Amino acid sequence: FDQITMDVALHELPVLFLLDRAGVTGPDGASHHGAFDLSYLRMIPNMVIGAPSDAVELCAMVETALGVDGPMAIRFPKGPAGSLPGFPVEPLEVGVWEELRPGVDVMVLAVGRMVEPSMKAALMLEQQGISVGVVNARWVKPMDRRLTEWARAVSHVVTIEDNVLSGGFGEGVMEILSSEGLAGKVHTIGLPDRFLPAGAAGEVLESVAMDADALTRRIAAFLA
Repeated sequence: FDQITMDVALHELPVLFLLDRAGVTGPDGASHHGAFDLSYLRMIPNMVIGAPSDAVELCAMVETALGVDGPMAIRFPKGPAGSLPGFPVEPLEVGVWEELRPGVDVMVLAVGRMVEPSMKAALMLEQQGISVGVVNARWVKPMDRRLTEWARAVSHVVTIEDNVLSGGFGEGVMEILSSEGLAGKVHTIGLPDRFLPAGAAGEVLESVAMDADALTRRIAAFLA
């Protein structure tokens, strides 16, 4: 932490940190879960934090880092890459999220690997008559300037991250929206305040009620 803060961020050096095994890692062991990185990186001045939802976006973020004149961290989970982009890869605009689907009742802001189960949950909630929008919040810092606009347009905002809640993405959203009097709309979902056991990533997420089915139930409960 001191090396990142004092040797890199303090001097605004263009260093890229690639953080693999972000979030729930799987069977590598309890010590390998990356549950705290968003919390300790988010507090560091001058730090840009990216959380790609898939391998294609990861490649685009690495390309983006070449144009960032300062420190940047990209966190991504362990697992198969799936599809890869064609080359050359176009960079992304730092701080701009991707709205995957609009919603009237709820806007879900999902980080990294949580985008996929969030989309599945939104489709299941749609079958219950609940309109859920989903945003790929691929930049944890800086956050999208449209955040307040999105929050005003719905009744509930739900943040979903594979990081502990304390100091994480959801708290960052709360900080911004509280200054606009909108914090009461926000519900945060993240990893619990305890060390997680080893196990397949899907099983661990299910055990902490962060798989698609559990997210569907939890979001519906916020509206009850």
